[in-house]
Amino acid sequence: MKKILGVQTDIKKGYVCHYSEESYVFLLYIGICTGDEEKKRKKEKSEKLQKILAYINGEMYNYSKIHRNMQEEKERIHRISCREKYSGV
Repeated sequence: MKKILGVQTDIKKGYVCHYSEESYVFLLYIGICTGDEEKKRKKEKSEKLQKILAYINGEMYNYSKIHRNMQEEKERIHRISCREKYSGV
């Protein structure tokens, strides 16, 4: 998982910015709404935000899965090379 290093919020401009350790920046826009029409827009923005968050979480999961697979492969190669080194093959 990418570690979030900082969060910057600007309510007047309507965004939240997450900075991760790999310099990815996720900009999440927030709606500040009033009235019935605005409630509808807020709901639509909320649904879009949920989709964005689901996508980001999916990408983080894929990243950690790939990283874990790479680590397992490195360990497997290391075990094989040690076995060959000490068994005299």
